[in-house]
Amino acid sequence: MRSCGRLDAVVERQASSEIRVATELVAVRDTVQTLVDLFRADRTLRGDAADLKERVTVLERKTG
Repeated sequence: MRSCGRLDAVVERQASSEIRVATELVAVRDTVQTLVDLFRADRTLRGDAADLKERVTVLERKTG
């Protein structure tokens, strides 16, 4: 019967490990999604900045 107790302990450790891995995977997924959102926002801001730069250049040409 001792081996059954050891097997139960191994099964419990395995389950705990799987829960920890799953929890960390969720955290990694959330972090990756945050980074994707930041990259998209950065890309949008770069486009806005380029547009504003062009508009300022046009205005500067008009005012000489």
